[in-house]
Amino acid sequence: MSPYIVSETQRAQTSLLYDLCAVSNHYGSLAFGHYTAYCKNPLNGLWYDFNDSSVSELDGPQDIVTGAAYVLYYKRKDFYPDGNVDFGMIRHRVQGETDLDEEVEEEGETLNGEN
Repeated sequence: MSPYIVSETQRAQTSLLYDLCAVSNHYGSLAFGHYTAYCKNPLNGLWYDFNDSSVSELDGPQDIVTGAAYVLYYKRKDFYPDGNVDFGMIRHRVQGETDLDEEVEEEGETLNGEN
């Protein structure tokens, strides 16, 4: 287990604080049920309820605390410390492309809208 334990040195260098960014909800029983999701938009900070084909804005973070919560999704606070998320790079990596330096520079998609 030692590779998965944060050492004192790592603890001093890395933030161990996380923000909740999504919740999967399950309504029903073990035999059947319905799933929904609450997700926080990283661009505007608002929470949304995703329920089949409908999406609605929640009144506030207090609405995500329910007995239906099934899986909680967290993002480490310092994962994108400057707010810059390179969506072009993420998409290329997910698609398995290896030669992406030039293409990513051309696209320049980021979380805060900067190119």
